[in-house]
Amino acid sequence: MLRAFRFQLQFAWVNVAALLGFAAVVTVGCYLTGVPAGADNLFTTYYGAMPIMSAYILFFYSFTLCTSSLNLALSLGCRRRDYFWAVQGIVVFYAAVAWLLQLAMLVLPAADSWADQDRWSFLMGFSGGRLWVFPLVCLAAEAMGCLSGLVMARSRVAGGFAIFAAILVLMAGTVLLVVLSDYGGTWDFLLHGSHAGLWGSLPAVLLVLAAAVLIGSELYLWRTIRTYVVR
Repeated sequence: MLRAFRFQLQFAWVNVAALLGFAAVVTVGCYLTGVPAGADNLFTTYYGAMPIMSAYILFFYSFTLCTSSLNLALSLGCRRRDYFWAVQGIVVFYAAVAWLLQLAMLVLPAADSWADQDRWSFLMGFSGGRLWVFPLVCLAAEAMGCLSGLVMARSRVAGGFAIFAAILVLMAGTVLLVVLSDYGGTWDFLLHGSHAGLWGSLPAVLLVLAAAVLIGSELYLWRTIRTYVVR
């Protein structure tokens, strides 16, 4: 399994560097265009929407784990069981990097006293006592990416539909979670079992669905990779 993980890690480092590089370009662009002083431009949008953009990027990174990378690894003699567990390690690695990036980009506007803190409500939607929400979203997005890749390997039509459906689910789920986070009482349901707030238990339902997607996708991956045939 360690050899399979190291095989995947050599590609994962490149992907992580691209994600961090993109975040660095956005951050530098914010400073160069006066965003900390209150300017509103494209860099403001990218910076504030970094959580959902990270989730999308991880979705497509994970897609390749169960398409080209899977075929290459098995062609080189990797055991299917080992590859499955190596994928789990890479998925967790991606989610951890995205989470740390999220925390860094969350702290910067407050630490450096950026103007108009309300502009970062989307970015801060995963903050406070809800920091564990973002890793769950990332893991669910990656699981859907792997699932879409395996479906694509069997049927391009079904794979295209799976990608389209996954993107819609990811978009709707993340936006709803952040919007609902503005109504602080709704999150009491997650922490204390309270139904206070405008939308009641909807945030909890969304997170349960994310967990269900993660678990269901993992079961499908385990079953499919064990019997996968290189094409």
